[in-house]
Amino acid sequence: MTIDYRTFVWNQYGAALDTLEDAIRLCPDQLWTAVLWNDDDDARFGQFWFVAYHTVFWSDLFFSGTSEGFLPPPPFIRGRLPEEPYTKEQVLAYLSACRQKC
Repeated sequence: MTIDYRTFVWNQYGAALDTLEDAIRLCPDQLWTAVLWNDDDDARFGQFWFVAYHTVFWSDLFFSGTSEGFLPPPPFIRGRLPEEPYTKEQVLAYLSACRQKC
């Protein structure tokens, strides 16, 4: 029996990306920027929007295969937090791009 590893990997990542998309879509608006836990480095690290963005960012980096020269698509930035939280729509669009890359 031949195993198609691409299909196997896609099934696993696809399910994980679907779950992340559901979590983002179902997050109540009032919790999108609420501090869900305290982080000593920056309170924004404990906000739902950042956790969602962080997960998508690292998925994109992983799917890219290397960190050398990696930049996320605009409006996302690497190496620092944005002045304003990313919106659900922005993070969902980024997730969609990652799904295509995967």
